[in-house]
Amino acid sequence: MSTPILEEALATPYVGDFDVVVAGGGASITVQQQENPMIKVSVMYPYAAGARFDHTYYRERHMPMMKQLLGAACLYYTVDKGIAGGAPGTDPVYVAKCDFVCTSVEAFQAARGPHVQEIRDDIANYTDIQPVLQISEVVVERSEV
Repeated sequence: MSTPILEEALATPYVGDFDVVVAGGGASITVQQQENPMIKVSVMYPYAAGARFDHTYYRERHMPMMKQLLGAACLYYTVDKGIAGGAPGTDPVYVAKCDFVCTSVEAFQAARGPHVQEIRDDIANYTDIQPVLQISEVVVERSEV
């Protein structure tokens, strides 16, 4: 017997071993570990009073250039614009942040490697902030209730 919950569980890529129990039917399945989980490369630009950041250039020129340079290694990217900190009336921790969702660390590094100087040279076109980089393993790509 197939249910929408079971079909979604079977179609969703997981990291790790999971036992999925479908309510009502009592069916249990194990989804095997994904061998090459996706990774996320986050580039964050810390807020500093008086610092320069051109969001339009970043969104319309730099990020499309990055996607082109990374090619198939980059599945997609997101861009965030910091608007506030955690408390009312406070400045954001980061003025901007982007995430590149990539197939693997190795694919990201191989795609970026030949273009490092071009990427560094373009940073001056939109900011004077030193970016902070973090690479993470994507554990949950989306959550739905």
